[in-house]
Amino acid sequence: MRTIKTGVTLPIDLISKVDRFMKEMNLRSRSKVISEALRSFIEDRNFLLGENRKFIGSIFLIYNHERGETLEKLVDIQHNYLNLILSVLHMHMTHERCLEILLFKGMKDDIKRLISDIENIVGVELVRVIAVECEEHEYH
Repeated sequence: MRTIKTGVTLPIDLISKVDRFMKEMNLRSRSKVISEALRSFIEDRNFLLGENRKFIGSIFLIYNHERGETLEKLVDIQHNYLNLILSVLHMHMTHERCLEILLFKGMKDDIKRLISDIENIVGVELVRVIAVECEEHEYH
């Protein structure tokens, strides 16, 4: 496999986590760990490519509500996507950090915009998506 050397700017706490993981797993290549993480990220979101089909699933996110207008922007997004978001579960992890799980049902293009809007909010630290395709007669 051909490789290309590139530079990436990452937060120090993330690099520390990568290094701890590598040490614990007895791995030697930071590049390999980061490559695998990117591969996994892309595979998890492959459903967002291709034709506009209907999906049902969840968005798992962790955010710091003390950064900027994170909470206000998340609430605005949830109101903007009332037709897509079926339910929201909210949990306080610490005084500053919260976890939310958004259940959604809708077309791929709308889900793609929702995910992008969430990921572009300052203070959102983690976004995971699980989705399965709906048959037309399912999940009405």
